Amino acid sequence: MAGLWRFARRAVVPVLAVLAAASFAASIWHLPVDPDDVFYLAPYRFWELLIGALIALRPARALEGSAFAFLGLGLIAGAVLLYDDKTLFPGLAALAPTLGAALAINGAREGMAAAPSSPPAPSSSSARSPTRSISCTGR
Repeated sequence: MAGLWRFARRAVVPVLAVLAAASFAASIWHLPVDPDDVFYLAPYRFWELLIGALIALRPARALEGSAFAFLGLGLIAGAVLLYDDKTLFPGLAALAPTLGAALAINGAREGMAAAPSSPPAPSSSSARSPTRSISCTGR
């Protein structure tokens, strides 16, 4: 993959998309045969990681905004509330929470209610010292 990134950068996203599709198809195909394999073995779950990699490499500008971020959170909540012990998971059932996470990450931008909060920049005193002191007087 590093060689592909170095010499054929334009091919990285299509290659990752094909790998994600193959992994997803394999998870759907193999789930009825051996659910434990599909749950625990990486080749069947790799597509979930690749969705995140694709968003990191090529954010979908058309899917930015609070509406998409909250739609993503809704997909995750729906999976939490509707899936039970009879739900064959991961396979096709993993699509809703995975796409939900992708929409929430891609859709949330700084300043939005669903946006992740970024850590504060280090102050000049904390940048010099690896530890911080706490004042009981509030100063």
